[in-house]
Amino acid sequence: MTRAVVLISPLLVFILFFYLPISSIFFRFFSPGAFWQGITSAYNLKRLSFTFKQALISAIVTVALGLPGAYLVARTSFRFKRIFLSLSLIPFIVPGVSVALGFISIFGNNGLLNRLLYSVFKTKIHLLYSLAAIIIGHSFYNFPIIIRLVSSSWFNVDPIYEEEAKIDGAGRFKAFYYGVLPYIFPSIVAAFLLVFIYCFLSFSVVLILGGARFATLEVQIYMYTTTLVDFKSATALIVLQLMLISILTLLLSKFKVRFVGIGEIGGGKVRRFPRWGWAYLLLVLTVIFLPVIAIIVGGFWDYLHNRFSLLWMKDIFSTRYSAILGTNPIKVMMNSVIFSIFSAIVVIILSTMSAYVCVRIKRGISLLEAIFITPLAISPITLAFGYISISNVFSIPVPVELPIVYAILSFPLAFQGILAAWSSIPKDFGDAARIFGANEWQVFRYVDLPAILPAVIGAFALAVAIGFGELGATLMLYTPEYTTIPVAIYRFLSSRHYGEAQAIGTLLIAVAGTMFVVTDRMYKR
Repeated sequence: MTRAVVLISPLLVFILFFYLPISSIFFRFFSPGAFWQGITSAYNLKRLSFTFKQALISAIVTVALGLPGAYLVARTSFRFKRIFLSLSLIPFIVPGVSVALGFISIFGNNGLLNRLLYSVFKTKIHLLYSLAAIIIGHSFYNFPIIIRLVSSSWFNVDPIYEEEAKIDGAGRFKAFYYGVLPYIFPSIVAAFLLVFIYCFLSFSVVLILGGARFATLEVQIYMYTTTLVDFKSATALIVLQLMLISILTLLLSKFKVRFVGIGEIGGGKVRRFPRWGWAYLLLVLTVIFLPVIAIIVGGFWDYLHNRFSLLWMKDIFSTRYSAILGTNPIKVMMNSVIFSIFSAIVVIILSTMSAYVCVRIKRGISLLEAIFITPLAISPITLAFGYISISNVFSIPVPVELPIVYAILSFPLAFQGILAAWSSIPKDFGDAARIFGANEWQVFRYVDLPAILPAVIGAFALAVAIGFGELGATLMLYTPEYTTIPVAIYRFLSSRHYGEAQAIGTLLIAVAGTMFVVTDRMYKR
């Protein structure tokens, strides 16, 4: 009976809040003629080609950037490892509009880099509104995925394999190739596929850093839905996108990998921290975190008069911009905190129940896993479009709707992390507890939960991060009184209030950072 309830509950939630909205899109707006016309038009074919190109290049660059970090986390020991892991997740929580704002502050025509280049070399570079800007933005966003997925696998590789290869005469490269790579290669492929999917479905980074010239399928779907109000053409691209991403998602489901949680840190059991590691950390801190630093500095710096100022911070706490935001700034911040935490709680409950079912039930596991990771194939824009399409049948209040959407979007990663941790527990442990009279709840409480707790905490933090940074679906579903921080940043940028946008972006980073510190403390206890 308990297993039946645990199985039915997440399936029912998925049917009501995921499959029903998505299905309604096809029932209401899909037609074979519009689909064929939409996917064969010259313009949309160019959008498809560019979407593949930018996602492939972005994923390759991201993997190349993240692998050294994965090695440092898994195989070495350095004083600031915990801080580095915590900071590495900051790009994942910063919304696309903040990333764009940081890049504009640095790489814009009048940004910090061009000011420096012009003062020294009397020249400027034009990086914005280009493919390079999109790739850099995606690398900034996604390199934590590589570090956390690959380092978890790398840390569990027994060093004896590499040492045996060296004893047999292999050099450092061959020892790695034969003694390490075969064991971490699945996690590298999984991380590559996951980053590719995220880049393929990217919205904010492409829209703002690339401009209309570099529109992807996701941007075009948004334009069809909101600007052209052409729901049939939008549905045609959604179907095409869903078909392509579903293939990659099914491939991703074959890999049992998970994120390294906030408290899960490799002990550096193989080598000392290498000299090149400091250069890598410096590169990450200066290039990857530079946009974040630019946002924070911009929140307290008046570039027009070149002086420190609290004017922007003062303005966003006043009622001066309530008309732009739709509500007062304090309410904006509370909306983001409440929605994100509530969605993370829902995610942890659902993903834990779903992982329990997949571990305990012998048959149909592959089907259940495919059902539970399907949201990876659906973009936030598509999911929001689904909720709009069912609004004429039943309407969900915005304060409930947004956390549910955030939970659906972050569920696959949380589920995979908890499932991988649970699957690694030896079956003998639970059997031994049952022999001594423990029931299913006691097995979970005293055997399973302590083992999966780091994965649960990491999944909670990740879900909060995704909720904090979500923009696309929020823009399509929110009402003014439920404005969130990412929407506020977008509205400030649209109205050319750059200082205020940077100030509220600074608060977003501060609030998210505080939550991760609290999460880390919870793990230590």
